[in-house]
Amino acid sequence: MIWFGTGLTIAVIGPLLLRHPGQAGGMVPPPPPLVCPAEAMARYDAGGARMRRFAATMFQDSATQRFGVARLRVPGFSDWAYDWVQSYLTSYRILAQALRGAGEAAVTPGRLPTVDEFAHRLAGPIRENFDEQVTRPAMDGGGLAADLAHIAAMLEEEHRMLLAELAATIPGATALPPLAPEIIAAVPHDADTLFHPVIDTETVFLRSVRPLASRLGVLAVRVSEAGSIVTTAGVFGYALAGTPGVVAGVAGGIGLSWGLDWIINRVDAAINRDAFEANAMAAITTAEAGFLASGNAAVDAVLAARRAALGALPRAGCV
Repeated sequence: MIWFGTGLTIAVIGPLLLRHPGQAGGMVPPPPPLVCPAEAMARYDAGGARMRRFAATMFQDSATQRFGVARLRVPGFSDWAYDWVQSYLTSYRILAQALRGAGEAAVTPGRLPTVDEFAHRLAGPIRENFDEQVTRPAMDGGGLAADLAHIAAMLEEEHRMLLAELAATIPGATALPPLAPEIIAAVPHDADTLFHPVIDTETVFLRSVRPLASRLGVLAVRVSEAGSIVTTAGVFGYALAGTPGVVAGVAGGIGLSWGLDWIINRVDAAINRDAFEANAMAAITTAEAGFLASGNAAVDAVLAARRAALGALPRAGCV
């Protein structure tokens, strides 16, 4: 069973709420078969509206649970990004991406990358870890896919019973194709289709990366500070104690360089980390909104198509 935030299962309460909202006393016998085509279509429209409301509620419950898991993992992603050692590694990976892009541009005549393409390449290490730490753990196991299949199956059953009620007036109603396969096919329900369009859009995801100039500036400071401090400390050690002093001086210079670098990293985190996490959350919210919009749109589209097909069928008329 799939559990949602309401604390009850779709499989248990869904059919009851969908068929007879507000009825607390159990299942109510269905009304007698309709015989007037106009009334039959009105009944179909009422059933379709009820199905749309139900689908919207269930899609929202599913999204709250599944995307909530992704939100809970954002602080861990932020810890990774602002870890002192990892920050070094990420800086060098970004620099490697930049050098690789420049090399490819140099050997490809007539083709220079745009600024957006270049920025997209540089943000690759951050996107990859966001995918690894946030999106896939939230989507793995097929939870969202199972939710979608459950919702589609319940809508299918409701639609089947609705058409059965109309069969006396519209004999071909029960032969209409099923809804569930079309709904499932139209709604994205895995990490690749939900998140990759979001994290590959620079206006959404690159805001979650510290400003490019700042990031590479930190790298430049690291390299220059390490070289100058270590060299100066080595020379100073030699002046004080000769050759043995060089070792002590270099060791002290490395320690001082690392200490200053740690301070740079902490200042960077204090200034940028809240915005970093907020924009990672924004990427999740965008993906969640896409799931909800596609789910509701799929239900609207399939019900509209079935209504059009139903309206084109021969009718028995009033008796």
